[in-house]
Amino acid sequence: MGDLDSWMDEQYLQQLWSSKGENVVVKLIRDKRSGNSLGYAFIGFDSSMSAQRALATVHGTKMPNAQRPFRLNWASGGGILDKKEDRAPEYSLFVGDLSNDVDETYLLAMFRQRYASCHSAKVMTDPVSGLSRGYGFVRFHDPLEQQEALTEMNGIYCGHRPIRISLATPKGGSTGHSSLAALSPPPPAPSSSSSKSRHLYQQQQQQQQPQQQQQQLQQQQQQQQQRIQQQQTQARYHQLALQAPALVQQPTDPSNTTVFVGGLSAPLHEDELRQYFSPFGEVTYVKIPPGKGCGFVQYVSRQSAEMAIESMNGFQIGQSRIRLSWGRSQNDKGLVSQQQQPVTSSSSPPPPPPSSLFNNLFDHMSLPHHHNYSSTSTSNFTNPMSLQHPG
Repeated sequence: MGDLDSWMDEQYLQQLWSSKGENVVVKLIRDKRSGNSLGYAFIGFDSSMSAQRALATVHGTKMPNAQRPFRLNWASGGGILDKKEDRAPEYSLFVGDLSNDVDETYLLAMFRQRYASCHSAKVMTDPVSGLSRGYGFVRFHDPLEQQEALTEMNGIYCGHRPIRISLATPKGGSTGHSSLAALSPPPPAPSSSSSKSRHLYQQQQQQQQPQQQQQQLQQQQQQQQQRIQQQQTQARYHQLALQAPALVQQPTDPSNTTVFVGGLSAPLHEDELRQYFSPFGEVTYVKIPPGKGCGFVQYVSRQSAEMAIESMNGFQIGQSRIRLSWGRSQNDKGLVSQQQQPVTSSSSPPPPPPSSLFNNLFDHMSLPHHHNYSSTSTSNFTNPMSLQHPG
């Protein structure tokens, strides 16, 4: 549960959900030093059905005695009673080309009716507008059903578009995901209990083939136009990046995975900064140099860093909005001092959020997906300027 006002405490959230007839456990995330709310909380329901019902009916509605709407999403780790030893192995799939009308409930129902072990779905949304980014993830307990879905669901219509299926980027150190390498590429034959329903589904799909072929042709034409538009957008990107280096900086090192975070308002602990950025991928290092008003977050993968820059640029932390760009690699040491200039005092107005031009620009960059919510220790951290970035 996010976008909470500073006055919204545990008692308010408890009464809020009690008024809706839900028996919940509230875990409000606070600043470790000041004790102030960080603006989000974990809500534990007494059943998964209650949580799904709340997500489907309450998300987006106005909160009582407040001007903000409910912002609800499935917890991705760090929630109530979320212990690694209690979690069964999970096997995830990336689902792309989702239409705007497809939400998590619809996506889960579509997979759940064919694969019993599919237990959750997540549609990635824009943190500001709340609109779908056009892709998401589904999770399975059974690796065989994950492989079946990978083959059978690719190109199937979800809403009014054919979806694109691929393996999600595995979590670091997850035994469930690591077992994917032992599976044979061809999926096993479906069980006899589900053969009839899938056969009926295939017959329905065959009846819709003429319409689907026409829609697929239109889709291919749209993709070709998008590629042309993307090339034009990339050319504009390079020009705009020179005009606004504080917002977007294209690194010369393609293996760079370090994100520079400017505009931090003190005090902010490195663990707290990690919490903001860990949903986009596995974070290897977090560093906040003292007195600089900035920090550095390094990811394992390039895709995670790109997604973090796209999603978090202009996000408000504390009393100011952060500005993100690429951290300097070893080849750019001469520019380090420019990045670490102290920011203005907290009394100054926070920098504005990124313009709609840059939002539209990133929307056409077709950034790769990444599904990773694990975190690692920050011990033995060295200067982020001398980090050896993973290849």
